[in-house]
Amino acid sequence: MAEAGRTFPATYSMAPIIYHGPKKKRLSTGKIILGSVAVFTVLGGFIADMNKTHMKNPDWPPHAKFHDAMSITLGAFLGTASLYFLSRKTFDSHQDIQLSALLPSMYWAAQGVSFFYRKHPGWKLNFLNTSRKFKDSWSMRNLHPLRCLL
Repeated sequence: MAEAGRTFPATYSMAPIIYHGPKKKRLSTGKIILGSVAVFTVLGGFIADMNKTHMKNPDWPPHAKFHDAMSITLGAFLGTASLYFLSRKTFDSHQDIQLSALLPSMYWAAQGVSFFYRKHPGWKLNFLNTSRKFKDSWSMRNLHPLRCLL
């Protein structure tokens, strides 16, 4: 039973209860991986598409550049939202981690699935100087779309 003047939690010791602040948690490996994927999702579109083969390509019609810009912006939004949920301190951190993993994965899954549309030339290497043998190889036709799903 607690003595008069003592507050919760009651201890067996007469020493004063001293609060030293919250314990610092180490950043887990899973959160580091999720954060890395989110940062890559934010920056990846800008790095990959702001060059002469995509957005600065004079041969691309404006509508294609619009869709590329939309894809870049969507990646930036989903990656930023993922970083927000990953760093947010709430009572339901399990749900925040799930959202942090789900948002960028939807972007990358859509990128991967887009290679499987019929007659879609997205996997062709139009602007790179490669041999025809490599472009038409079985591995380029079949394995390149799978890399996006990894």
